[in-house]
Formats: sequence, C-alpha cells, structure tokens
Amino acid sequence: MAVSTADSRHSKSLHIPTQNTSLHTTMPHLQKQGQCAALGWTESQTGAGNNIQWTMTCKINGEVTGTATAQQKGAAKEEAARQTLVKLGLLA
Repeated sequence: MAVSTADSRHSKSLHIPTQNTSLHTTMPHLQKQGQCAALGWTESQTGAGNNIQWTMTCKINGEVTGTATAQQKGAAKEEAARQTLVKLGLLA
C-alpha cells in the first residue's frame, strides 16, 4: 500500500505493512511514560466518491509529531504513527 507523507522537508511514497505495527508500538510506549492521555489525532478528507484522500495528524501534548495522507484512513494513521515513533527516537 502506498502512502504519501505530508512533511515540510519532502514528499515521498512509502510501502506500509498491513499490520499496524507503529500504532501498536506508540500506545504502549506512551502508557509506560504515563502520557497516553497526551496522544491526540486530527483527521480530514478531501475529494469525493472513489477519490477520497485522508490526512491524519498525530499530536503529543498538542505538538504535531506525524502527518500523512493516503486513500485509506488506516494507512494514513499508521504512517503518522510511524513518523511519531521516529520523532520519539523509537524507530529508525
């Protein structure tokens, strides 16, 4: 599945595995730090019919830590979670 990242430095397509590994890693990490309530998501969509694009933004304590756009909402959320893990230094 290809995902387009919305990053101010560059835009690229990524292959995202079908298992939500980043989402499954982000929550336990925040739970260990007692920051689960600090995690927030915003979503938006553009387009119509079969041409919908979802943009998901992950925030920790109100700070944007990952943003991604994809045709599937789950894929956009997964990529935003992956970016968050990279920003937290938990994923290369």
